[in-house]
Amino acid sequence: MKKEEKMKSYEVIVIGSGSGGEIIDAALTHGKSIAWIDKGPLGGTCLNVGCIPSKILIHPADRILEIIEAQKLGITAEIKGIDFQAIMQRVQRPIQESHESMQHGISHAENLDYYNDVAQFIKDYTLQVSGKQIRGEKIFLAQAHDH
Repeated sequence: MKKEEKMKSYEVIVIGSGSGGEIIDAALTHGKSIAWIDKGPLGGTCLNVGCIPSKILIHPADRILEIIEAQKLGITAEIKGIDFQAIMQRVQRPIQESHESMQHGISHAENLDYYNDVAQFIKDYTLQVSGKQIRGEKIFLAQAHDH
């Protein structure tokens, strides 16, 4: 007969890894027991597909446009080539470095359990995640909604 597992309780549960990371940092600073739940990738929308990669792509596009429009100012300039692979590597580098930094932080943080999954509320203050039920005194939803 399988021994029944006791439901794990946390002082703080955070769902989402974008802005949720700030809540995690504050809770860790105050010595709270924490569950961090995110289906991934770590860092949320802004880091992975939003603000950060789009701004890194927009910057060279703006330079290209300036070169193309330089003729209007009496400047003769020419684009001899665009290394799109190098641009994409420049986009991916900070994302990869951030993922590695977050993974390192998760693996070395005390009082922090990370669940790489989706959670569902099953009753007040109680979630089902990764086949387990967990309970939180405070639960923060820091999840961007899908469009």
